[in-house]
Amino acid sequence: MEFEDEVGIYYRSSYKPSIKKEVDETATSEIHGEVEEEVDGVERRLKELKNFDELPNPPCNHHFINKPYNIQASLAKRIQGEWESIRQLHSSSILVRGYTSRIDLMRAVIVGGGDFIRLPKRDKIKIMGRKGVVIVDDDREDDEMITCREGPPYHQGLFFFDIFFPSNYPTEPPQLFFRSYGLDLNPNLPKNGKVLLDANLQQSSIWDTLVSIRELILVDGIDRDKEKSSKLSKRVFVQTWEAMLHMLECAPIHFRALVLGYFRVRSHQILLDYKAYADVQDPAMKLLFFKLVKAFETNGTYCRHHYNQKEYDLALEKKEPLEDYSNNIRSFWYSSLKI
Repeated sequence: MEFEDEVGIYYRSSYKPSIKKEVDETATSEIHGEVEEEVDGVERRLKELKNFDELPNPPCNHHFINKPYNIQASLAKRIQGEWESIRQLHSSSILVRGYTSRIDLMRAVIVGGGDFIRLPKRDKIKIMGRKGVVIVDDDREDDEMITCREGPPYHQGLFFFDIFFPSNYPTEPPQLFFRSYGLDLNPNLPKNGKVLLDANLQQSSIWDTLVSIRELILVDGIDRDKEKSSKLSKRVFVQTWEAMLHMLECAPIHFRALVLGYFRVRSHQILLDYKAYADVQDPAMKLLFFKLVKAFETNGTYCRHHYNQKEYDLALEKKEPLEDYSNNIRSFWYSSLKI
């Protein structure tokens, strides 16, 4: 069942998108094949991602790239031991990249509040739960992606961190820089990117630190005062949606396949969440919705059932009523260039 509201955004009680329907019926078979191949390629690369990967060199824009390299053999061995521990885990809620030329640097991404987990079929599987590693029966028919969804305002977002290990680690904790895109999402994840670790985490492994950030900040980090929490949640939702636009425009180095594939898979649910939480009567919020639609369609997702084409064209062409919002977006872009 489908209906359209007065602002040109479609609402459905349910839908099941099909890849074959994502191409205009008038398209030639050659074009149809190219589109399907691209869809398959993006989603295939997402499923092939490793929760840990060892790469030769760190990205040139790593926040700590200019830190002096002063790692002794004993510390290098310890950090590589942490690499192996992460490699053995089967969670895709946290993905980490290490660098052989700079053992002291890592880049990691935390998936907001839900997991997307790809595991081979076996009798028992080990996954990261809210209380740590959990052993469960594997009742899947074959290798497939396991998904679970939670509901805090961060739950559809991707959160990227640059990591630096000091020469006296673990006596001194690692330094983490949150790639905020100029947004103030959480008191513990400020827009200047500096992450202040709780004293209880300062002797933890980097994996335990990342898990704690995910569980304490991204999943449970909303104020329990209902009125205050509601206002904070709405702000965080908006800023999380804004960050998606910039990730799709310029995905962090070494995580491009994740960004493109993740938003290909999650885009429909993100748009449904937007309709549920945002005031789409507000011109700025309607514009942000259509910007998300445009970004998702550019990324290869069929979104036509979510909106009215005339309203979409009108919103993206209209400038004056949305000038303040455009200025905010412009300053948002400029601040992201500093990261």
